[in-house]
Amino acid sequence: MSKTVFLLIMIPDILLLNFFALYFPKFTREGIFFGVRIPYGFKELKEFKELEREYKRNYAISMLIPTIALILIFFFAGMNAIIKSVLLYTYLIPAAMFLNYYKIYKKVLSIKKKSNWFEGKTQVVTVSLKRREDIKNYPSKLWFVIPAILIVFNIVITILRFPYLPDKLPLHYDINGQVNRWGDKSFSHFIAIFLVQVGLFALLYLIYRLILKGKLSISPINPEKSQETNELIKIISAKHIIILAIVQQFIFVLTNLNMLLILNLNLMTSLIVALTLLTFLVIVLFAIKIYNLIKHPLKNNLDDEIIERDDDEFWKMGLFYYNPDDPSLFVEKRIGIGWDFNYAHPVGKAVAIIIILTLLSSAIFILWLPL
Repeated sequence: MSKTVFLLIMIPDILLLNFFALYFPKFTREGIFFGVRIPYGFKELKEFKELEREYKRNYAISMLIPTIALILIFFFAGMNAIIKSVLLYTYLIPAAMFLNYYKIYKKVLSIKKKSNWFEGKTQVVTVSLKRREDIKNYPSKLWFVIPAILIVFNIVITILRFPYLPDKLPLHYDINGQVNRWGDKSFSHFIAIFLVQVGLFALLYLIYRLILKGKLSISPINPEKSQETNELIKIISAKHIIILAIVQQFIFVLTNLNMLLILNLNLMTSLIVALTLLTFLVIVLFAIKIYNLIKHPLKNNLDDEIIERDDDEFWKMGLFYYNPDDPSLFVEKRIGIGWDFNYAHPVGKAVAIIIILTLLSSAIFILWLPL
């Protein structure tokens, strides 16, 4: 793969990650600011607007030197160094995001403790009696037949084509698109693709189901409108997952056709770049649509006698839900888009351990990659 092709594939991902890192505190419900529960309408206060600008400024400064270094490496280093640097850079983005977020989170908590906004108020939790699965216009699970067909197609065409392949197959290409490593013909070379395909399909279908069953918070200020917004978010999120599932399986099919010597490298690369850009566009449009649904501020409820429950104690660092008294496994994210685990649940604890071990092992692997 050439530097240019690699750049075309990675730039959308890097820009998207930085965009979400810069604006991710915006993707919250009204009444939540940097992971802290506040009265409705208070996000517009001058003090909070300044804290938001401080976060963006600090994040941009944090990523300035790594970004300059990545650009220099791309122009003056070899392909191995570029790949390693891009992987490290993608780890730096969430690290810089969290550190700068946590700094503002502590400041907001301090302001809240001094202000006593919730003192003397009746705090309530609004719950919908409607079954979570009863959402009109939620996309049908039959859409997943398309990626399933692509998986079957990949397996069948491999079985049919395999006997006609030469004894030696290209396994790796240099930056100029020339084969620099050959291997004996073996069906095991294709099994890895099938396993990843099936695993990704299962993961995205699971996410699709979790979106449907996920617990959502409903505002007591306007519960009907809040319920409607919740359902729209679920519908949009599910459509996004279905599109990703189909596009990703197309990418696997293209890769496999190249390995079967049906599709040449240049055409495969061009099509994958196009699909990657399409995925990038879908994610951006999805984020904009969700943001437009949740950005509209509700009235200031500081003078109301009844307000939404202050549940900060259950959100560690304003990000991770930990409530032993809540039997729910999945809850709506406090910040961001989608759903997360209740980490007090046994399954949630197991998932947290797996995530931590995966991140640590991945970081070690990246650091040990040769330049």
